[in-house]
Amino acid sequence: MGENNKEYYFIEDGQGSIRISDDVVAAIAATAALETEGVHSLSAVTPTSELAEFFVKKGAPRGVRIAIEGNACTVDVHLLIKAGAVVTEVAQNVQLNVKNAVESMVGMPVSASNVYVAGVAFQK
Repeated sequence: MGENNKEYYFIEDGQGSIRISDDVVAAIAATAALETEGVHSLSAVTPTSELAEFFVKKGAPRGVRIAIEGNACTVDVHLLIKAGAVVTEVAQNVQLNVKNAVESMVGMPVSASNVYVAGVAFQK
């Protein structure tokens, strides 16, 4: 059912073809973002988009959007920063980590790695 909403990255060689789901790319990007120093967590894009995804598309990590265009992709990461971290440094590190992780693990070029800082998380 939800299979129709997936995008795939295709690789063809002499042995056949490989299809990599956008959910796989999103999971790699989410892991890379969360492993970046200063990142608290991923954030929902909007409440309505999260509700829509609940019914339409399962499996994609919250806060990560992938758009596959030809043989490259654009990655959007929405996140919360830890209190005390330098926002611009963390965001730039997330951009670099996400780009490197996707390109090295999938072999797909990342045309843009966009980071949206939704807020700051304070310790209780």
